[in-house]
Amino acid sequence: MSPLRIETGGRADCRVWAGGTLLAEIRDLRLCSLRLQEDGPLIIGPEVPMPLFWEQYADHEDPERNASSDAWVSIDGQEKCDRTIPQPPSHEQILSGPEPEGPACIVCRGTNASGSILSTFRLTFSRSDRDEYELDIHALLEVTGEQGWLITPNPHHGELEFCNIWPVGTFSAAAGRAKRYTVTAIRRGERVTLVPHTHLESADKHRIMLQRGDRIAWLLEDQNPVITVESDMSASAGLCAYMWDVHVAYPVCKDNEACVLPRGFTREARFRVSIISRSEGEAWLKEGKRSDAPEDGRWPVYVPGVNTFRTSFADAPGEAHTHWPWEFEAVDGPAGSLHAELDQTTGFDDQASLCIRTSVPASGRWMATTLGPAFGGVAFRSGKRYRLSARVRTLALNGESHIALRIHRCGQPDLHHAERYEMHLSPVKVSGTTEWRELAVVTQAIVPEPDRIHILLVHQGQGTSWFDNVLFEELD
Repeated sequence: MSPLRIETGGRADCRVWAGGTLLAEIRDLRLCSLRLQEDGPLIIGPEVPMPLFWEQYADHEDPERNASSDAWVSIDGQEKCDRTIPQPPSHEQILSGPEPEGPACIVCRGTNASGSILSTFRLTFSRSDRDEYELDIHALLEVTGEQGWLITPNPHHGELEFCNIWPVGTFSAAAGRAKRYTVTAIRRGERVTLVPHTHLESADKHRIMLQRGDRIAWLLEDQNPVITVESDMSASAGLCAYMWDVHVAYPVCKDNEACVLPRGFTREARFRVSIISRSEGEAWLKEGKRSDAPEDGRWPVYVPGVNTFRTSFADAPGEAHTHWPWEFEAVDGPAGSLHAELDQTTGFDDQASLCIRTSVPASGRWMATTLGPAFGGVAFRSGKRYRLSARVRTLALNGESHIALRIHRCGQPDLHHAERYEMHLSPVKVSGTTEWRELAVVTQAIVPEPDRIHILLVHQGQGTSWFDNVLFEELD
């Protein structure tokens, strides 16, 4: 194995080399181009780098919610990851920094926009005894601002996120591109739990509790990335149902309520990134068992063309990772007041439909939000009109039901804020007790073309609504 050396450049950038092989690159406190064997494949690619700073999952692009501001890196094989944050070196000092002969050590530091938190990540690249490299990360968070740090609750995993890894090739929106990995495995001692890669937000992807020594791996390729938790404090992980990246964080909010971390609050985290071979991964698969997944049989799949809701994730044809779900979102009303289901007893021309039922005034909607090129679908075209139609039935509905299209256009702001998309509602709304009725909404020509289109099936009020034979189409 070649000796390690570090090539530094900008204030928050550097590269780690093993001989003539680029092992890793840090750009603006984000790790990319990571490989852990000189002739091995990329583990983390340039498209979705790994943050080297603490952040909150909720609205994490807000510069107040992540510590990527005032970013810099330094090279020091002896420097400890402590609370002392010295002034960043000059550009000339960085360029003339040492090249450690042993483990390659990099210290990454940053703050949020207001400077109320300090983040330090110390990375150590070392050689394993298997002709491979490993990356150990020691992270420290300190709240320094007088007003503290406001934390938004996250129901899927913890709020203080210190690790987010997306193995390159796990998901690609490019049509026809082969998918790498098919399952994420969690090893706790001798017990291995398997989480198959589906786009369903099933319970087995949420609140995965991790103790020191627990490991998460993506399987099964010739080289398979592994995260090993080395922290003494319990952490909570979540597996994204979109692209199967893992978020690891510490829970701090109670009862799903926002909280403020006071000045002087600190958290420390340690974890390792490594790889295992295909044979070791096969052993994990052989030992592993999938946890119960009752959602598979009761969750509808979105399909191009007419959605009749005759199939669920459990019986949809084709590969499971190619299916996208209908989602349900509670909008307004008391907690637990909305009941949404794939009703397999009632339909327009069969025995299946989507249902929303409330016993008190409340609002909710079924949504299909995974249309278009960002999700491996056909690209939207500029200047086209779009039509959505559905059959809707209601029972004792003191309120109304309707359908809508929610659209975001290419190049426009607020891509990650769906509540700010433009709305196109059906002019006809249904209420009271009715038999099946067709509703439709047609947009004007959309210029520039959309990059996101969401289908909404909306229930508002007290009573029951059913939706069936949903069809989304592009018009000339």
